[in-house]
Amino acid sequence: MKRELKAPAQTTIPLEKGQIWMFQDQVLEVKHVGKHLAEIIRTKKPLPGATHKPMRVSAQFESIRVIQLLLKTQQAILGPLTPRPVPAGAKCAS
Repeated sequence: MKRELKAPAQTTIPLEKGQIWMFQDQVLEVKHVGKHLAEIIRTKKPLPGATHKPMRVSAQFESIRVIQLLLKTQQAILGPLTPRPVPAGAKCAS
């Protein structure tokens, strides 16, 4: 008896170190990715015009499948992969 392999319904973007995912009022940052687990940090998005920094939740280790399911159900959007470099002679806006 031959078994037929099912094609995956939808391809998912693989988790990589440094990815920032945004959904609803939260931001999920991928710190490290292993074979089966990934370390993530979830923070709340800062409100426009807020004067304080958002409070950080401790790092979590979670299954890669669970994280991908969460991102899919929350319709997460992949943010910028790396922050833009600041030119050497540029001044900081205070």
